[in-house]
Amino acid sequence: MGYLNRNNLNNWIMRHLLMLALLVTGLIGQAQMNYFTAYNFTVEPQNVGAVYNLVDTFYKAHKPDGVTVWLYENHFNDAGNNHTHSIVFAGSLDALGNMYNGMSTDFQLFLTRINAQIKDGYSAVSGTVNDTYAGGDGPFNYRQLYQLKVADSDAFTKSFAEFNSKNTPPGKLVTMGQINMGRSPDGETHFVLVGFQSFKAALAGARALVPANQQANYDKAWDAHMAASGDIRVVRSSLMVVMGEW
Repeated sequence: MGYLNRNNLNNWIMRHLLMLALLVTGLIGQAQMNYFTAYNFTVEPQNVGAVYNLVDTFYKAHKPDGVTVWLYENHFNDAGNNHTHSIVFAGSLDALGNMYNGMSTDFQLFLTRINAQIKDGYSAVSGTVNDTYAGGDGPFNYRQLYQLKVADSDAFTKSFAEFNSKNTPPGKLVTMGQINMGRSPDGETHFVLVGFQSFKAALAGARALVPANQQANYDKAWDAHMAASGDIRVVRSSLMVVMGEW
């Protein structure tokens, strides 16, 4: 991700919101698919509760039409990805465009209040949500995030769909998408988000959800998926915990 360090998060977020508003509204009318925007930042431990309460209060009263909002804790991470929290928006291009165009006085006040609780801005990212498979209804509040550098996007996208449409066991959610803006110098192009229903399941990983008598076939399908996807490098990985969803 593209790294930032700003003392005044209010100004930082507003610049990014205005830039993204121009970009997303300029694309309205193209083929419909889901898009996301994400803002990563650092909160001191004593202010985490206040940040959650501010986000919860605002989005219960002002939920953007057609947009889902998540607040994440960045729980396990490497030293180059050590912000503490993320707020993520996802929806159709029209819905996100309308959200950014509809920035109100209430939203400005929300930014001012949340800015007082946040230590630093870290990064801002946007892209597309290309494919999702769910094994059951969830909730899937513990999510492994893999940021990937993919050499052949078409091959990876095709192989991802072929594997996960047949190999998503109960208790697993998997989402894949592209990172279009906010890439770091490491050059990540895609992400895969793997959701689990418990911390224990997230620690064990997706393979542990597969019955023992089916794991050999699962492993064979996984190896075929990797072989068909082309050259892929994991830029970084982390475990994100959902604090709230609106």
